[in-house]
Parts: sequence; structure tokens; C-alpha cells
Amino acid sequence: MGEFFRGWRRKVGVVSLLIACLFAAGWVRSQHIVDCIFVGHPGRVHHLSSDAFGIWSAYTNYRQTHQGVTTRLLPEFSYRSFEEPLRPISPDFEFSTDHYTARTFCGFYFAVATQNDDSIIEEESTWIIPYWSIVIPLTLLSALLLLSMPGKSNQIKIHQSTKNEDT
Repeated sequence: MGEFFRGWRRKVGVVSLLIACLFAAGWVRSQHIVDCIFVGHPGRVHHLSSDAFGIWSAYTNYRQTHQGVTTRLLPEFSYRSFEEPLRPISPDFEFSTDHYTARTFCGFYFAVATQNDDSIIEEESTWIIPYWSIVIPLTLLSALLLLSMPGKSNQIKIHQSTKNEDT
């Protein structure tokens, strides 16, 4: 069994298969459970979540105008998980403004919004990466690496060269 894992191909194949399995488990979980992580720093917030549409990455940047004052000084972190009772047909970006641009292609989503208050300009960009775009390529890569026949071993070449030297 130890000879099966010799070489970098088999090791990388097993690691990529394990990562694909982790993302597949997240894909199955996200069909009913929504997981969210919020990380906030003064002037910006990063929101990472997982739901039926895929992995969301939303980044909000707050810029002050000459009158604006930032009240949050320390980084914030929060995590929450909840059950999604209804599965919507398309993602709801929940922007606080009607002025936003959203693009979609094969399950990938990208949206940008800007809101200008009297004291703060809020800019938000959101990316949604579907789980299939991660799980399928990783599974194919691991299958290629694990099932491909290894090249001719150096041991055969060394054995033949020592055999030739003995004669």
C-alpha cells in the first residue's frame, strides 16, 4: 500500500479528493442551512456565507466625506447559522439602495452597489461562486492524478544500467 502513495501525483490526488469531499459536504449542507461569517474592521466589512446558490463573498467599504466620523474602532467577528425555510429562485442581494449593477453567468453572480449619504459613501461588491464550479474540477483533477498510470520508474532504469555494468 505504501508504494501506491509514492510520488507527488498520488499525494496531490488524495489531497484534492479530500478537499472536493469537504466542498461537496458544504454543498449538501447549504441546501437547507445558511452559514454566515462577518468580519468587520474600521471602514470595511467582509461577509462570507454559504447557501443554496453557492459561496457568497461580499465586501463593503465605507469612505468618509469631510463630515463623516467612524465610531467603530476594533475589529468585529461574528458567525451565525440558520435554517432556510424557502429556497428563492434567484439570490437577493439586499442592497440598501436601488442603484446597483448585477451580472450573472452559468450560476456565477457579481453585483456592485454604491450609496452616498451625507457623511459616508458606502460601496459594496458581491460575488457568488457556485459549489459545482469547485467540486467538479477538483474531483476530475483527483481522478486524473489517482487513476493515471505512473511513468516508467527510475528503478527499472537503474536496474538495467547496473545489469549492463556487471557484464
